[in-house]
Amino acid sequence: MPDEFWRKHEQDTQDLIEQKIKETNIHPLPFNPGQVKRLLKHEYPFQDNSDERFVYAFLCIDDPYEATKDERLRAKWIEEAKLLYGEFKPSGP
Repeated sequence: MPDEFWRKHEQDTQDLIEQKIKETNIHPLPFNPGQVKRLLKHEYPFQDNSDERFVYAFLCIDDPYEATKDERLRAKWIEEAKLLYGEFKPSGP
């Protein structure tokens, strides 16, 4: 007795084959919505294989100017503290 899941798998496989046949009858090349052939800013230009061009590290790295932003915020907070509490005066002789 055939299994229902196996029958569904066979039907899906048959549908996929029919879909591929229809696609190749319409046009032999795969669908490419972007006709512009230039590289994106996060693609590595010196790799031969176009499937491996994406460099995910570019998308994952932090902002290199974030430290500068933190320094500006820190200076602003120090100035605000000076306004609230006055200049820093060390204790002792």
